[in-house]
This record gives sequence, structure tokens and C-alpha cells, in this order.
Amino acid sequence: MNAVLVILRKEMRVELRTREALHLMALFGLLTAALFSATLGLSPAAAQAGPGLLWLVMVFAALLGVPRSFLREREDETLGGLRGAPIGPGAIMAGKVLHNLLLLTLLEAVLFPLFAVFFGYPYPGDPLLAFGVLLLGMAGLVVAASALSALLLHTRTREMLLPVLLAPLLLPLAFASVGALRKVLQGYAADAGREVLLLLVYTGTMTILAWLTAEYVLEE
Repeated sequence: MNAVLVILRKEMRVELRTREALHLMALFGLLTAALFSATLGLSPAAAQAGPGLLWLVMVFAALLGVPRSFLREREDETLGGLRGAPIGPGAIMAGKVLHNLLLLTLLEAVLFPLFAVFFGYPYPGDPLLAFGVLLLGMAGLVVAASALSALLLHTRTREMLLPVLLAPLLLPLAFASVGALRKVLQGYAADAGREVLLLLVYTGTMTILAWLTAEYVLEE
């Protein structure tokens, strides 16, 4: 656990110094949310589409920000140093996953209320519970995207391969997350149990796979 926290602190120090991923994701998210609002306006149809659009924005923001934590190691030639340190590959992967999840949580904290304003939700459901459901979906997204980003780190076409390989992996996660989010926002949280269970199973499975394959994907 201490090794994971060491990697997390190292990632956050670098991010606070450069702010590359955070600024990139925030700019994309805010611009896309504003464009969606201007295009769809305030209507019942827009309110129904809001959960799906919010999830889509978060996915694309993750595709912009998550690979940076791994690509930075290659650009700065620090991956060898990390692998040579008394820190296991699983801890390295876990630290980077937590870092990416923290960035997406900050972005979600900004975009979630903005989407509520842009799309005029009446919010009959519990907003805090909806935020938690969306965060659970983001956890599965971050684990899958982080593992694939590490796997594709040394390929020349990683920018093209990542969304192509990630898209089919995210289909069950997307349907479950959007469905659960819509039900919670509409006040039917008790009916979202199946979707939440799928989110938990998906995130747990991806976490185990990422941990078990970390030794291979983080090889130089």
C-alpha cells in the first residue's frame, strides 16, 4: 500500500507542476458540454440524452488524459527507473490508476453540475447518489483505459489503437453506467440494482486483470 501511495504522490506532483492532463481534459469537457447545450437546448429529449452525453464526454476526456501518465514515463525515460525501484509492477499500475481516477473525479465534479444546468434537469432523484454511480462507472473506465495505455505504450500507432481496442471493452460498462445514472436521476434508484452490480463486477474484473498483467505491460 505504501508503494502505491508513493506512485500516487509522484504522479500528483508531476501533474500539479505541468497540469497537462487536467487542463486538456477540463478544456475538452467544458467545450463539449457547452456545444451540446447550444445544439440541443432545454427540452425533455435533451434531458433524457443528458446521462449518455455526460458519459460520452467523460470517455473522450479519459482518452485524452489517461495515456499521458504512461506516455510521460517513456518521453522522460523514467520507466526503467520505476521498474528498478523496490516497487512492484502491480503497485505502479495501481498508483497510476488512482491518479487517473482522481483527475476524472475532479472533472466529474465540474461537469456534473454543469450538465444539470445546461440540460435543465429537475433532478427528482438524489444527485449525490447519481454522482457516486457515475464515479463507479468512471472507475471501470479508468482501469480499462490505464491497462490498455500501458500495453500500447511502445507501439507507434497507440493513439489510433487505444480507442479502437477500448471501444468494445467499454460497451457493457457504458450501457450499465448510463442506465443506472438515468434511473437514479429519475428517482428510481431501487431499480438500478442490476446495473450497479454489473458495474461492480466489471470494475473488479478489470482491476484483477490489470494487476495480473502489470508485469508484462510495464516491461520496457
